Amino acid sequence: MRIKKKRGATDEELFSLLLNEVLNDRAKKIWERIKEI
Repeated sequence: MRIKKKRGATDEELFSLLLNEVLNDRAKKIWERIKEI
C-alpha cells in the first residue's frame, strides 16, 4: 500500500487517504468473512 504524495497535498489530505485505505482493507476482510458464513 503506497500513497504517492501529490504536490501541495497537506498532511490532513494524506492522512485521510491513508485512513480510507485502512477502512477499505477492513471492509474487504469483513466482507470475506460474511461471504464465508
